[in-house]
Amino acid sequence: MANLADWTAKIEAAETEKLSSTGKTKVLIHVAFGNAMHDTQVTNYFLWYATSFAAFLPLFDKAAGTSLMALPEFEGVITWRNKVAAHTSYVEPRKDNYATLHASLNMFPTWDRGQFVMGGFVTAGPTGTSTDKWKWSLSFTHKKLSEHLTRVLS
Repeated sequence: MANLADWTAKIEAAETEKLSSTGKTKVLIHVAFGNAMHDTQVTNYFLWYATSFAAFLPLFDKAAGTSLMALPEFEGVITWRNKVAAHTSYVEPRKDNYATLHASLNMFPTWDRGQFVMGGFVTAGPTGTSTDKWKWSLSFTHKKLSEHLTRVLS
């Protein structure tokens, strides 16, 4: 998981440098809808990280007697893993509206204030809006996970 976080951080640094070199330093949020150079690579990093995270954290909680899985900063990665990465909402709806079902099939990274995020693009239609509970950043999540693990293990 640390390698995935490191690789993502390198791509984020390159993206920040690219935006800076074009004079677009005030760009807070942008999306290429899956067409940017690193979108496929970053998407796979998020998939691998979310899958590993969802397997690792409950095991760590059980072994260490903690409840890190229930922390609010991890809600996005768990929801995204459950509704997109592991089995899409479209296949297993679980009371999700049409916008969420559709969005679960159409995931791509967005750039949000210096980092890539997944689940940050909310869609809307006549039946409602897609969930906003699955937005998460691999970089932020890994930083928080590292902080919690360091605290518990020290």
